[in-house]
Amino acid sequence: MNRIVYTIIMLWAAILDNSSVYCQKIQMSDPINIRNATDYTLIGNFEKDIFLYLESDSKYKIYSYDTKLNKKSCKTINIDYKNITTVRIFTHKNSFSLLYFFHKSGKTNIHIKKFNALGEETVDFQIGRLNGYHDIKDQQIVLSKNKTNILIYCIINDNQLEIINYNLINQKQNWCKKVSPKGFNYYKDFEDILINNSEEVFIVCNNNNTKRKIKDHTFTIYKIDRGTEINAHIIPFNNYLSTDLSIKFDEKNKQLVMGGLYSTKNTATKGIFYSQIKLNLPTTIHTTELSESLMRSLTGNKKKKIQGIHNFFVFEMILRNDGGALLVAEQRHVFESSGFVSENEIQKPQADYLYENALVASIHPSGKVYWEKVLFKSQSSENDNALYSSFFVFKTNSSLRFLYNDNITWGTTIFEYAISNNGAIKRNVVTHQKTSTGILPQFTSSLQLSNHEMIALSERDKNLRILKITFNK
Repeated sequence: MNRIVYTIIMLWAAILDNSSVYCQKIQMSDPINIRNATDYTLIGNFEKDIFLYLESDSKYKIYSYDTKLNKKSCKTINIDYKNITTVRIFTHKNSFSLLYFFHKSGKTNIHIKKFNALGEETVDFQIGRLNGYHDIKDQQIVLSKNKTNILIYCIINDNQLEIINYNLINQKQNWCKKVSPKGFNYYKDFEDILINNSEEVFIVCNNNNTKRKIKDHTFTIYKIDRGTEINAHIIPFNNYLSTDLSIKFDEKNKQLVMGGLYSTKNTATKGIFYSQIKLNLPTTIHTTELSESLMRSLTGNKKKKIQGIHNFFVFEMILRNDGGALLVAEQRHVFESSGFVSENEIQKPQADYLYENALVASIHPSGKVYWEKVLFKSQSSENDNALYSSFFVFKTNSSLRFLYNDNITWGTTIFEYAISNNGAIKRNVVTHQKTSTGILPQFTSSLQLSNHEMIALSERDKNLRILKITFNK
């Protein structure tokens, strides 16, 4: 058989953990041996075909699959330059692109190779050339929401960045320049960098975010465009510390939106903060303290007095059309030991991972929290970089589905929390598994294809499969 199709009609009498069990369709491709692979990425779907990128031994391949996950083709990518480093694949409406760089004659050359909806190479062009040898990481690349503009930045020194701002549709640089905003220190204060659909760039800095300087804690946002002037917008957050945050540009309402978690006197998170930022107007940060009962639910802490919650990180902030947002945070623990483990002939420290409960908060445009919910889970693993932990957020107009592996074992049960707009939660079983034939979806790298389909990757014994889950309409 060219594929394995599981149509799972789950009507069993035993209901796990009081969870609902219902019908799903699970499809899985035949395996690809990845014993020599150094990287692989789900690309997405075009013209109903699904594409996968695989890199091994300086060879770069694109696999295509039909809607039933039968393999259709495997094409080798031809790149004219030697010793390249691939950084990211990103998609457009009817095409996708591979960004890579290479060093030559004291320069770092950054290129994009484009592919059409059939996975055929169409053009390879240079988007920038920087002095010196730079090692560009994925986090140094930012796309605008409409994927028209791409930003790539390199660190020149503590106080200076070099930024390439490029239009992918016109295949022309918007601008490229070195910037040194007043008071800027990358290693000390840098928090994030964004680019919007209008090619404007925003550098976000988190200043004095320490217990000793808590009274002077501020955020600084530098706006950079084609001109020479760099405007700084300072937002006071005195007597609060941010433990983690997310910031996005809201294209519909033409503003920056920032949401996150805060503490006060110690490192424990005490509450949620939220702000809508228009750079020509004064900005207020709204705070909401977590209730004691919510903190106990999140942590299981039964002590008489609870100071806050620890090790929570913002997973995602989902913007709403009305200017509000949904903030999702997750508790994560990493325990490293003095031992080492070998991975692809590279020695890495041994580490245990524990990913636990999630906090979901719906926030009104005014900054008031509508509702807060706890998604209970506990995922433990070792030496896998938490590849199978955390969850995937599947989005529809009426609800959000949080899919996750209940246990990081081949016999896992895949669950989902379905959350409606009013905060009502239902926990469902997506599929049960047998240890001998089970799969472990890598949910954090999954892709949503439509309002009822998603795809994920699963690796077992150096074999890689694509998994497609189709929900009932």
